Amino acid sequence: TMPHATDETLKSWFVPSFTPANVNDLLKFGTAAIALSRYSGLWCSMKVIADICDSTQVIEYDLDKYRANIPEREYDVSIRWPDSGLAQEERIHDQKLPAVQEFLKHNKINEIIHLHNRTNTARANLGIVVVGEAYNSLMTAIDYLDLTDELDKRGISILKIGMSWPLQEDMIAEFADNHSDILVIEEKGPLVEDQINKLCCEHKINV
Repeated sequence: TMPHATDETLKSWFVPSFTPANVNDLLKFGTAAIALSRYSGLWCSMKVIADICDSTQVIEYDLDKYRANIPEREYDVSIRWPDSGLAQEERIHDQKLPAVQEFLKHNKINEIIHLHNRTNTARANLGIVVVGEAYNSLMTAIDYLDLTDELDKRGISILKIGMSWPLQEDMIAEFADNHSDILVIEEKGPLVEDQINKLCCEHKINV
């Protein structure tokens, strides 16, 4: 088969994309994807690459632990009749995508794995934004090179992305604003990188 990625295609269809890093994420995000689809009225997708499909992992699965938190705020996302194409598209931008942002605020889909402990008001040196399965490669490299203790010394933070589109805007903007440089680690095209660039421009964040 040809190496390919459907991230940009799913984005063009306004389909939120979960990006699990391991089997545990696969189950956790699967539960969240169902809940998000019902809450936002959007189809949801999950990017599962061969490294995850062909792997094994022992986990303790607790349905109550992984049950999604449904925000109290309600949005007008339901289908109706008649419903023109223009009205549907308007509802995607005005109701459904804002519902996704609200859902992300109440659920730990994206996670700061390591936050540099700043001793002053200066920005940390480097914020690493890592997407999906690439997180495993990053942490393996850090462990192999024995750099775990160096993260704070060198002013490095790590943000693990569990949804590559749309990004959680408030979290990304705050993370970028607290770091002088941002390094994005993702597969194939710059889906996450482009979104971060746009957010930094919109919020006038200089990184």
